[in-house]
Amino acid sequence: MNFASLVSNVRPFLVRLGYSLLLATLCLSSAPSASVGAVAYIDPSLMASTDATLSVIVRGADNTDAAQQVARIGGAVTSDLWLIDSVAASIPRAKLTQLAAAPGIMSLVANHGVHSADLPSTVG
Repeated sequence: MNFASLVSNVRPFLVRLGYSLLLATLCLSSAPSASVGAVAYIDPSLMASTDATLSVIVRGADNTDAAQQVARIGGAVTSDLWLIDSVAASIPRAKLTQLAAAPGIMSLVANHGVHSADLPSTVG
């Protein structure tokens, strides 16, 4: 095999590889992050709420950052959700957008109650 045929066989592969790397770079650069100046996702039900105090789950860069930002705006952490880099908190409705704009905060979602399925009346 001469050099010219080797180049003609390898060139299409290198072109596809280059396009794949370019696409991956573009996808990664547009991925959401907790960058400075970014505003976190806010659950629409929180925005629509008229309650003075909201029960929320705050996801941050880690649970410690989330807790610090909640305290900074006058909220109270009600549960540490370290496994998902979050805290459950009670926050003033008026501070919702301020918390969303805080560095390291990625999302604010309503903290809804969870109900388990009913168990049969007799087990065994």
